[in-house]
Amino acid sequence: MKRFLLPILIFLAVTGHSVAAQSRWGTYSSPDKSFSVKLPEASKIKREKISYEEENISYIFGKARPAAVYSLKVRENETEPSFWVYIFYPASPLNNKKFDREVNSNMRWLFGDDKRFSKESDTKINGLHGREFIFEKGSTTGRAVFANAGRRIYLLIYTKEEGGEATSEVANTIFETFKPVR
Repeated sequence: MKRFLLPILIFLAVTGHSVAAQSRWGTYSSPDKSFSVKLPEASKIKREKISYEEENISYIFGKARPAAVYSLKVRENETEPSFWVYIFYPASPLNNKKFDREVNSNMRWLFGDDKRFSKESDTKINGLHGREFIFEKGSTTGRAVFANAGRRIYLLIYTKEEGGEATSEVANTIFETFKPVR
């Protein structure tokens, strides 16, 4: 058994298949201090406001204020972002029961209604109530986590095309280190 595992361990050590070898990590804080998260240092971050006219996603928690979105390229060779953080500003805070109902309803159409869920569950994000979904759509896998912070609702999305894992070490590290402001 040891003879079998040793070449695999050497291969993984040499090729860098771990979060530590991914690159060095740093903490990113949004300019408005609404969240922080650990990201590989090579990440490229772009912040945008979503106007109501541009995207239906702004409406998912009522029309209070345009949502903000941060798109992230977490690997040097990415041509398109693989990770997004949306911040919604509902007109009034949602209790957890209403939040769950709204999130579950909206996840049916977000990313298209032709996806297949492999996970739908409650979760905690830095002590906040949330909902987590893992799904497949064609050759893309995705992970979406909503967190209820009262006057802010966060949506974290990670997608990977061509058979990638929505629960990879990089994705897990990003989700686990996300710290929203209450």
